[in-house]
Amino acid sequence: MAEKILNDGKKIFIDKGFGKDQVRIEYRKKETGIARDILMFSETRKADAIILSCHGRSRMESFFMGAISSNLLAYNQTTPIWLINGKVKNSGILIGADTSENFLRATDHAGFMMSHTDCPVKLLHSKPDLRRFIPKEVIRANRNN
Repeated sequence: MAEKILNDGKKIFIDKGFGKDQVRIEYRKKETGIARDILMFSETRKADAIILSCHGRSRMESFFMGAISSNLLAYNQTTPIWLINGKVKNSGILIGADTSENFLRATDHAGFMMSHTDCPVKLLHSKPDLRRFIPKEVIRANRNN
């Protein structure tokens, strides 16, 4: 069953323009735990990214499956993780921008992963409240306006 699922996934990549030799499938039995096995595999094989799907589950299944995603996010230090939830309708990538080093790493990674595609990448910076960036004197002077 795993081989069929993986071959179906490989076909999607090939249909999207990847060469047959660019997409390899591999399956194995659980050794230490799902999250640890994924992280060990990604580190030893120098994976470019870990992409996880978290849709199509009941609330109870999501509660338990969420532990795998949480563990991957908590213990991963080397491989970028992409979480996909629900049906993907758009072909673009949105990166939330801030002043952190992680934003720069995410941007660099997306550029690397998407460099030979026509996939648009958008950077979004959002501020919840502009008042903290406006001098208090300006706010006081304009309160009645």
